[in-house]
Amino acid sequence: MARNTTKTSPKSPVRGSLTDLAGGEIYGLIVESSNDIIAIVDSEGIFHFMNRRAADALGGKAEQFIGKTMWDLFPQPTAERQMNSIRQAIETGEALVAKAPAILHGETRWYQTNIQPLKSPPKQPPRALVIATDIHKLQMTEEALRASEERYRQVTENAGEGIGIVDENGTVLYANPMMEWFFGFPIGKMPGALITDFFSEDQIPIIQAQMERRRRGEPGTYILTARRADGSQRLIQITATPWMGEEGQCKGSFTVIRDITEQSRAEKELAESEGKYRNLVELASDGICIMQDMFIHYANPRLGEMLGTSPERMLSRTFVPFIHPEERTKIQELYRRHVENGERELGIQETRMVRADGQIIDVEINGSIIVFEGKPAELVTIRDVTDRKRAEAEIARKESLLRLLMNTTSDIAFLMKPDGTLLIANRWLAESLGLSSESLDNANFFDLRSPETSQRRRQLAKQVIASKKPAQLLYENGGRHYDVFAYPVLGPREEVEALAVFVRDTTEKKRAEEEVARKENLLRVLLDATHDVAFLMDLKGTLLAFNNRFAAGFGRSPKELQNAHAYSLISPEAAKSRRAQIEKVLTEKTPIHFRDQREGRYYDNNVYPVFDGGDRIAGLAVFARDVTSQVRAEAERNRYQEQLRLLASKLTLAEEHERRRIARLLHDGVNQNLALLAVSLKKLTGETDLPALHRRLEEAAAQISRAAEEVRAMTFELSPPELDSLGFADAVRWLVEKMSRDLRLDSDFHVQSAELPIGEDVKVLLFHILRELLINIGKHAEATRVFGSLAAEDQYLRITIGDNGKGFDPLQPLAMEHSGGFGLFAIRERLKHVGGELTIEASPSDGTQVTVRIPVGSAPPDGET
Repeated sequence: MARNTTKTSPKSPVRGSLTDLAGGEIYGLIVESSNDIIAIVDSEGIFHFMNRRAADALGGKAEQFIGKTMWDLFPQPTAERQMNSIRQAIETGEALVAKAPAILHGETRWYQTNIQPLKSPPKQPPRALVIATDIHKLQMTEEALRASEERYRQVTENAGEGIGIVDENGTVLYANPMMEWFFGFPIGKMPGALITDFFSEDQIPIIQAQMERRRRGEPGTYILTARRADGSQRLIQITATPWMGEEGQCKGSFTVIRDITEQSRAEKELAESEGKYRNLVELASDGICIMQDMFIHYANPRLGEMLGTSPERMLSRTFVPFIHPEERTKIQELYRRHVENGERELGIQETRMVRADGQIIDVEINGSIIVFEGKPAELVTIRDVTDRKRAEAEIARKESLLRLLMNTTSDIAFLMKPDGTLLIANRWLAESLGLSSESLDNANFFDLRSPETSQRRRQLAKQVIASKKPAQLLYENGGRHYDVFAYPVLGPREEVEALAVFVRDTTEKKRAEEEVARKENLLRVLLDATHDVAFLMDLKGTLLAFNNRFAAGFGRSPKELQNAHAYSLISPEAAKSRRAQIEKVLTEKTPIHFRDQREGRYYDNNVYPVFDGGDRIAGLAVFARDVTSQVRAEAERNRYQEQLRLLASKLTLAEEHERRRIARLLHDGVNQNLALLAVSLKKLTGETDLPALHRRLEEAAAQISRAAEEVRAMTFELSPPELDSLGFADAVRWLVEKMSRDLRLDSDFHVQSAELPIGEDVKVLLFHILRELLINIGKHAEATRVFGSLAAEDQYLRITIGDNGKGFDPLQPLAMEHSGGFGLFAIRERLKHVGGELTIEASPSDGTQVTVRIPVGSAPPDGET
């Protein structure tokens, strides 16, 4: 019985000073002053360190949370997701970067988490360093973010928009991280997939029509509904530019994807609200209020939303409490001077305000003198710039990351002006030229190459500038192959401001292609070497490769079967069955095995999916083996084993009869004689006056009593007399109570039925089974309590016995199977002989429950008694 477990904090959590955990006092100061959330967590989810930013996010001090677990501080789904990532990094020993939402104080925000495995103290769970950066982006900062990243969109994979390259057939050749994140794919998993895989069927005709336009060399912008990997849908705007080859043929398209879901939703909401609110102030995106003597006489809905209250509650209240205490004196003085001087405009002032819920926001305030209800008043416009400030910080961070990213790519990458002046270049360019990075500042790229190479590069640059489209150059140098990709960087007026250039060494790729061809030849040799019928086919059933045994099986030559349809070679009924099996492989993406019979012979069939290098099935490999001899041998062996099982059951039953017979002889004969002898000895003891003889007679009487007790124990072992004296139900209750006392266990056993018509042999069998299970609990379970019941249900007798011990994994070899006695196998076989069954519910640390069910009125077969 699997039960949910709750992770708890250890009684004595491991704590470490900031100097110990962060690597020194200086590093500790850096960690504590960081705006990122930084913590150290072990594999059991226990926090060993967190910086001030992490504690602030949780609403407390770091000391409150050290020693607590991930489940103590976060909702279950968030805790499980974070721990999966932490354990993965610890187990692989490699850093892990993940993006995921987290819920803090009821607010969901997105974080980018960097998990770095750490060296842990001896005999302590392994630990990891967790650094979480807030990456939440809002609509009002997208334009500023996009403007900053537009200049470098071709030389970085950290663009704010999805960027990809698709060939003429719709296969994704390249996708930047934002595009893969947008569609919900792990980094590097989209290339090789079809672009249509990310859209619903009703969108595919639109995509195909647009692809046809690209083949004609026409660019296009269109809007589709995309389907993410998690099943959610987003509205996107796609801008596609044809990627034309040197001979004018279309090789694919360069695609830029923008998420316009929020924009579309905002436009729809705005259109719906225009019919209801005509006043521009009511629709303003900024907070607007009218004040006289710092008292609010009007506030628009946006201001109420911005400050976390309603406009009605703000009326006739002073504006001062909404200003941050540290800013109040400054704002009041500015307001006083503005009113006294009679200036028309206050001028934009940056300050901080406090929402009704206590949250602090950054705002820009501007005021104008107006006349309101016949008196001078201040019209104040308030703009929430909290997200903009965060975005500005994010922009600065990403611009600094740009140079880092260029140096982490394996390609030579650089940005240059149309005349060849280098703007930015990664270290690989400097290394390829044998120069220092500093020497490349403002250098001319064309002057750094040989005249012949420089001429080719100039022609490529002119082609890109003239067409405003990407171009590619292939060349060989020193036995190595290179691909040069040049992309135009367009300015606001669509002029080419710069060129983004990538140089990739494709030598290994070409070698890999040659290796693929070699392996294809090897495949054909291997297919003919196997003794099975073997062939490969695509998803439509067209034969791609097959061995000679396959051709011989259909009585045709290999030439006749080239590109033949596999299903056309067999009967319609067989083809229908095969299609069903193939569909299972395509759905589950796992191999299947099935056996069938054709013309009196049996065949074992194995069907394996053949993947295209990713997660997409490109074809199927089928192997068939004639196993007629094996099947016939297995049938004979099963018949023989069934005869052995029946013989074993009969021997067991005979043993039960003999045990009962011997038990009766011991009870009625030996035990009674010993009792009479004990009485006689006691009588003699009382009649003698000789001390020595009296002592000897007492010792003999004691020995006879012990012998009688051993005879009674042997009688119980062979066949318990309580079954005859108490009846089955009371005997079962007596057995549980007695053994619970002997084993020092609490018991809770209920008898829910009267005596039932079952054979005496079956009663003895069930009694022994229950006794064996109780002994196993005492030996192996480490339990403190047993429980169970005896009940009748639908013509069945049911006995349940369970414990609260350590349990076990029922899928692993059972300890009870090696504990002697009946053993689970013997119990199952004996119960099967009388029509009964045994079921076990168990899991590690959650105890065990065994249920025995046997038909009422059951008796051994073949008239045995």
